[in-house]
Amino acid sequence: MLKGVTKRTIEIKIPESKYFDSALLFIKPNAAKNQSFCRREAKKLIETVTDVTADKKLRRMQTLITVLCISLGLCMAAFVAVLVLYTKTML
Repeated sequence: MLKGVTKRTIEIKIPESKYFDSALLFIKPNAAKNQSFCRREAKKLIETVTDVTADKKLRRMQTLITVLCISLGLCMAAFVAVLVLYTKTML
């Protein structure tokens, strides 16, 4: 630990991530003094690193596959039912 050294930091909370709670970023001494600009840049950086949207896309894709499988199963069941009724009427 160094005494007498101060660093400006930004803590970004990441509630959407299932792996990370927060990120602590150290601001370079020659960086912009505008706090809102630094915070926006920090959020952009964290989003690219954690890629929270990938989890959402994966969940959406899994839901879509599930719905398609259920729909296909229902269509096949309806086809079999129609086929059975058709063969009964032919006899």
